[in-house]
Amino acid sequence: MPELAEVERGRRLLEDAILHKRIVAVSVEEDPRVFVDDSASILAKALPTRTVLAVKRRGKNIYLRLDGHGPTLAFHLGMTGSVAIKDGEFHYRRPRYIKRISASWPPWRWKILLQLGDGTEVCTIDTSRFGRIRAVDAEDAVSVPPLSLLARDAWSDLPSAEDFRADLTCRTAPIKTVLLDQNAVVAGLGNYNVDEVLFHARIHPRQPAYTLDMEQTIALRSAIELVAAKVMDIDADTKKLPKTWLYKHRYGRKNGVGQAFTMEDGTSTQVTHDRINGRITAITSVQVLGDYSNIPLPARRKKTVVDPEDQETDSLEDSNLQDTPNVLDDGHDFAEPTRKRRKVVKASRPAQIVVADAAPESTPLRRSQRQVKKVARNQMTR
Repeated sequence: MPELAEVERGRRLLEDAILHKRIVAVSVEEDPRVFVDDSASILAKALPTRTVLAVKRRGKNIYLRLDGHGPTLAFHLGMTGSVAIKDGEFHYRRPRYIKRISASWPPWRWKILLQLGDGTEVCTIDTSRFGRIRAVDAEDAVSVPPLSLLARDAWSDLPSAEDFRADLTCRTAPIKTVLLDQNAVVAGLGNYNVDEVLFHARIHPRQPAYTLDMEQTIALRSAIELVAAKVMDIDADTKKLPKTWLYKHRYGRKNGVGQAFTMEDGTSTQVTHDRINGRITAITSVQVLGDYSNIPLPARRKKTVVDPEDQETDSLEDSNLQDTPNVLDDGHDFAEPTRKRRKVVKASRPAQIVVADAAPESTPLRRSQRQVKKVARNQMTR
């Protein structure tokens, strides 16, 4: 899925195309799975005649700031979402993908299209329909849910080491799970980003978050800075990542064994694969999982009640280990409902059945429900 740098690339494309321009018309391809509530009709009426003042990003979300009053546009690209400019650049650089969706305009599986005063046309595309498009009734979309519930941005608003440490010490989940939770510590990191960060920090993905000491926390924060800066610098073109990085070797296995590669210090490491919370995880031999049983568990935190529609998670499974950078490498859906535990009522034991012609002193026979139903049917047919 589009991760930090891929979403930022889409934001930059939009900014170059529509900034300080007036929206003259809006077209929507109504899709109740992508458009939240009545967002399609609301946006079609609220956006025309307004000027784009800014194109912003928070985590994996893009939103517009417009002049005047009324709802604004905010969207999440889901798994395979992208941004397209008519007669201009496409969000993704994959030739096969571009050829498939660019045969006509609007492209295949477009969702919302903006026409600007100078003739420019831009649209969002969502081939897998895991994205979300919202009409946010606020001057600044980050001031209201769901964007207000997101953690601090992993690139533009990374917390200090002390704040980072304080956020981690109260979480017992594996560190990878915590980093993928967009509402927990940082927002914007996806599956391959997190694996790369943990590799550079030399932290095992299964290490409980609360067990990280200050030295590991500083290393983790530095790794986030390093990875975020690099992927932004190369404009999400993963082909330009160094060969000493995990990303270049995370995909593919031979006889069940991952690739071996040489790191920056000249030493070799072996890649293995695991599945953490349903996510394919690449781990190297330099990431060692220790014994943390002697570290006391943190005190329980009071749970905050969050509307499922406002919660952003990152928990769709990777379908395989094929190299699908920028499109299917990660999995997330913008408003995945939190699962509520159902109350299970234990059924009482089947009633004891007494055969009608049995002697009074005989012991009642216990029958299964299937036998009881069979006896009842036989009696009805007599």
